[in-house]
Amino acid sequence: MVDSDPWDTVIRVARICRGPTFSSRLYHVSSRVPTCTLPGALDRQRAIEIDAELSGQDKASFRQGLGAMDALQAEGLAQRTGLLPRQKVGLLPKPSDHRTRYPLAPRLARVWEEMPASVKPALVFAWRMAILGEVFGIEDDPNFFDFLAEDRARALLALRTETFGITRPSQNTYDIYLQRLGQFSISLGGRGLPGNVCSVEKQWIALRELAKQHATFSPARVGNIASISTPAKLEGLTPRDLTPDWFSARIAGLPVAKRRAFESGCYVIDELVAAHGQSVDFLPLQGTGVRRRRLRR
Repeated sequence: MVDSDPWDTVIRVARICRGPTFSSRLYHVSSRVPTCTLPGALDRQRAIEIDAELSGQDKASFRQGLGAMDALQAEGLAQRTGLLPRQKVGLLPKPSDHRTRYPLAPRLARVWEEMPASVKPALVFAWRMAILGEVFGIEDDPNFFDFLAEDRARALLALRTETFGITRPSQNTYDIYLQRLGQFSISLGGRGLPGNVCSVEKQWIALRELAKQHATFSPARVGNIASISTPAKLEGLTPRDLTPDWFSARIAGLPVAKRRAFESGCYVIDELVAAHGQSVDFLPLQGTGVRRRRLRR
């Protein structure tokens, strides 16, 4: 009963078991998988990758064909061919789901397969935030421990959902997701999330990450934020806590050599306030109050 093409065999068996209308659905799968892909090699991850490249009726018919393949798992004749995937592909994510728009890196996808159901959404959304926040690039392939390495975890903790126009999940849910990932890391023998990232530090990290998103700011200008954050953190102050009076008092006490970097950091903050207004909850409410000095001619 085995044909030269394994797909032909699967389709013929499907016609015997369920009829021609049913078997025709499998053509929409066989015609869209990469060349030389055997039916048994079509696992969930590959199906998601193929589906992501399709649209309209092509996507709909491909998904319908996957449903037919899954249904064949209940047919003894189909099972005896040894050509079906080891597991059902299952329902693919909705086009709006995070994993559809931002597919997990291959090594993270393998970890995702073994995760408890309560942790899976956390990794999917955290990876989306990591891509949007440029903590990782879409071409990167970190393992799970690299993904939560201390410097990367700090950057992830600093990201704010509203920065990217995301309202669902909320910032609070994102924070909970990161905590779940940290706990899962510990269960695997990892270190978990950094334990010494206090709320003040997180706010300053978030401000720096927001500044990095703006192409108009050079690394040096972003770096000048440290001239402000260093004394502010010593006083236990977040960016939101700072007032024009605080900035004025700090500048008055600075030597000329350090004043330029401090003022440059103020200009960055004011530009962020002008760009984002009150939509970002860690920026100073009134800005810095520091005016640019005009060059004398």
